[in-house]
Amino acid sequence: MTMANYGNLSRIQEIVRRRLRGDPVSLIAMDMGLSRTYIYNVLSRLPKADVPGRNESETASLLPSEEFRIVMDYLEAYPCQKKVNELGRDRIDQMLTEMVAETHGLPVNKVSEVLCKTTAHHPMVSHFPLYSSIERWKTDNLVTMRELASSAGMTVQGMNQILNGFRHMPLKTAKRIKKRSGLSLYEIYLDLLKLDKETHRNAQQKQS
Repeated sequence: MTMANYGNLSRIQEIVRRRLRGDPVSLIAMDMGLSRTYIYNVLSRLPKADVPGRNESETASLLPSEEFRIVMDYLEAYPCQKKVNELGRDRIDQMLTEMVAETHGLPVNKVSEVLCKTTAHHPMVSHFPLYSSIERWKTDNLVTMRELASSAGMTVQGMNQILNGFRHMPLKTAKRIKKRSGLSLYEIYLDLLKLDKETHRNAQQKQS
């Protein structure tokens, strides 16, 4: 795949970011005004199963910005369909995964794990904190998840999905939590703002 085949680069980057954060394809399609077919076509270039690699020691969790760069490097290097037909899809997956692993100085298995997150039905979400200010406020004030969900007008399941990174927190939900907790919107979204800045900075460094 050449990135030009799928048009706007920033659109593809946003799809990748949101899949790594755990958003389902249906939600991404609705929010971005895209068809699910388009999104699945972009994601179809990524491996759907672990690419074999050496049994190397477990590496530390990667920042979302690092995972994002891994996926984009893979997509940007994906060859045209003619080349895929010549070498076979499994060989392409193996070659590109090894190439990206070498570029980032990571084990093949770790890179494969990151790539598969975007195509998994329920992507694994990074343990990097997303709403640590809310978690601290809950702990300090002995607020239960049920109480927090109720004040935000949500189910417990829905609130858990947001705090664990499987869904984005809508602004109206953040405002309700702000009213209950006294936290500012900046404090609520601070972790996400840090991640966005880190991703942007890494992208600039990559281009320079």
